[in-house]
Amino acid sequence: SIRHPFVLEPLDNEKGFHCGVEVHACEWSYGGEQRQWGSDWHAGNAVNPTGITCYVPRESPGHAFWESLVLGKTGLCEDEVLRIVQALGRTWAAAAHHPLTRSCLHF
Repeated sequence: SIRHPFVLEPLDNEKGFHCGVEVHACEWSYGGEQRQWGSDWHAGNAVNPTGITCYVPRESPGHAFWESLVLGKTGLCEDEVLRIVQALGRTWAAAAHHPLTRSCLHF
């Protein structure tokens, strides 16, 4: 797993940070845009509008790569990681995103 912080474009003359965690060549992150990861992502009777995303590492749109930190290795296979991320999707809804209290940095 590798954490990838990014520098965002200035917002009111301030800079913010974006980060994700790379596992098995996928950079997982969380944001306020709804994502659909397939028909098996359901919360109740509705498809889960999760804010979790998967991008090619270091190529997250709208972000400039800055630094990566090695966090360690996982013993989980890709399918196991996907099942965990799908389970997280139930509680990381896009609508719950807040830049200060529930963002990619918290995810």
